[in-house]
Formats: sequence, structure tokens, C-alpha cells
Amino acid sequence: MNQPSEGPKSSSSKSPIDKDMAAQRAKIIAVFDYGHQPLPEGSDAARRRLEYLEEVFENDYSRMLEALKKFGISLEGVPTFEAIKRGLTPEVLKKASSFRRAFLSLTPPLTRQQMIMAIDSQQGRHPFIKANSIIYPTDNDLLWNEGQAEENLAWEVNIEEGWGNIPFDEAIYWGDERKNKSRTNHEQVKLWMQKYKDQGLEVMSGARRYLTVMIEALARGDFIDGNRREFAATVLNPHVVSKDQNALVGHGGWIHDKVHLYSTEPSRSDQTYLRLRPSVPVKL
Repeated sequence: MNQPSEGPKSSSSKSPIDKDMAAQRAKIIAVFDYGHQPLPEGSDAARRRLEYLEEVFENDYSRMLEALKKFGISLEGVPTFEAIKRGLTPEVLKKASSFRRAFLSLTPPLTRQQMIMAIDSQQGRHPFIKANSIIYPTDNDLLWNEGQAEENLAWEVNIEEGWGNIPFDEAIYWGDERKNKSRTNHEQVKLWMQKYKDQGLEVMSGARRYLTVMIEALARGDFIDGNRREFAATVLNPHVVSKDQNALVGHGGWIHDKVHLYSTEPSRSDQTYLRLRPSVPVKL
């Protein structure tokens, strides 16, 4: 499978765009530090982290709009950043600051099929997209929308863990200390949900939200849940699966140059790739 390019080599003279991206990356590192330690509540460092985070989200908002336009998706009715900013309360920002790399995501009022069509329309124009996406079975709302019909759709704003793969968690996968017995997919999903609940976080769910994050990643020359050092996939119906031990597990990933939405049995205990993504909803 083709891997994302690392981009052009750096040079001694940077363009204004390169400098702006470098500045934004510096702020991202200042906020998240990819494994940062918790800061004392109320400290100047904690306050600065939250201030930086709001700036990062404003930059995410602009990038998200550009990504949607690049994939031919209308921005009609999209909430302004000023409207979104009112929902970025101190509580929301504090939760988001615990992510490896939180991303402000704008899910358009389109069905999952319409979003898949938008991605597939870029074949021949995008270097990674070389085949039609797979979503099977397409019309199963239990797999792709937590059992809810896709009706009365509106713009949704969420803070998602939006970059790369979610790391493997040995404590969730293995059912014993000696690593002789792995847990079933159903058990893994329940433990992932509990892990994030204990942190005061929700989880990403539904194909529409997942495809939004995938579109943003593709627009900047990357993808999520691909086969990097190891393959990973995001579970898309965690609420359905956690409540029903017999429910199929719907999951998404990037396989063989395309988006791949498929399902697996809840009772299997040999699959290491299932993950959940933390999320914080932003109320408008």
C-alpha cells in the first residue's frame, strides 16, 4: 500500500505559508507536546495552553473549510467560528487539552453515501485515492449511525482525536497479565469506552463524523487509520456494540488506496487493530 509522502525537503528560505505552518506546529506542540504532563490547574502555564488551544482550533476551522471545498462539499449554513467559539467553554477546552492532537471537526449535513461519493470523486486528482471506497453493507444504520436513521441532518461540531492512528492499548487487548488470552471485540469496545469515560470524554461514533476527519486528513496529504507501523481501525458504532454482545462491530480504515468501512464479529478475540477515538461535542 502506498504511504503518504513526507512532503518537500526543507530549505534555508521558507515561504510565508511555510513559516505560518511552522508557527502553527510550534503552537500545537506547545499545547499538546505529544504526551505532555498535566499542568497545575489555574497556573499561568495551564492558562496559556488553553489560549493556544483556542488559536489552534481557529486554524483548524479554516483548514476544515478548505478541505470540504476541495472535495466539492457545499459550505451553505456552516456555523461561523464566532458561533463555535461560544461553545469552546473552559470545560470543553480542558477536556480537549488531554488529547494527543485534538482537531476541530465540522461534519456537513450530508448522508454517509454522499460523503463517500465526494471522496471517490477525487480519483485521478488526489495522489492517494486510487479506487472506490468500500462501505458494506451500505444501508445498515446499526453499523454506521448507532442505529439511527440519517434524517434532519445539520452541521455538527466536535473536537476529535483526528491525526494518525490511535495507539494500541495492551491493557485493553489482553485479558490476563501473562498475555495468554486476548479479549473479544465486544469486551475491547466496552473497555475503550470506559477508559475515555473515566477521563470525562466521549467517543467518536458514526460514519459521517469519521468520513469528515478522513476528508480533512486527505486534503492535507495524509489519512487516518492506515497501515503505518501497524494497522488500526476506528470503531464506528461503539454505543450499539457496548450494549449488545451480539452486535456486529462497524469500523473504518484506509486500506489499498481507499476508504474501507466494514464489520467484524463481536466474539472474535484475535484482532488487535480495533480502537476508539476520544471526542468532545461543541454545542452551538
